[in-house]
Amino acid sequence: MKIAIGLLVAFAALRVGGLDLLFDPIGWWLCLLGVGDLKPGSKAGWLALGMAVLSVVALFEGDAAQGTSYSAFWLGYAAGALVTLWAVVDVAIRYIRPSGDHYDVTLLDALRWAVVGGGGRSPCWLSPGTPGSARSPSSPCTARWPCWS
Repeated sequence: MKIAIGLLVAFAALRVGGLDLLFDPIGWWLCLLGVGDLKPGSKAGWLALGMAVLSVVALFEGDAAQGTSYSAFWLGYAAGALVTLWAVVDVAIRYIRPSGDHYDVTLLDALRWAVVGGGGRSPCWLSPGTPGSARSPSSPCTARWPCWS
């Protein structure tokens, strides 16, 4: 449960007045705790710890990067998040599989592929505007998760 909530907090965005109420470092910390319960000392746990630290840095980097489409930092952050997602879900799947609960394993695997296949994108495609046009002020797009049109 910690892993599921952690990934939800880390990848989802609930913005009120431009502030993301789902604090990413807490999401990655929950992933770290969940992985620690299932497989202490695993690479997935170290990746989750790294993403927790990196997401704290991203809070400050986000202010400096406003107005840019994306930077090397954000591409690295997104790649790290996707690799960590893959590793964390893999630990959960390996823990669940021996119990014979094939539905949960299939669901987790499908969700993992959906997020990784989408590049961990935020719901920018739901924003008003046409490709190439200016986004509305209420758009969920930020320098953190750039919109690709």
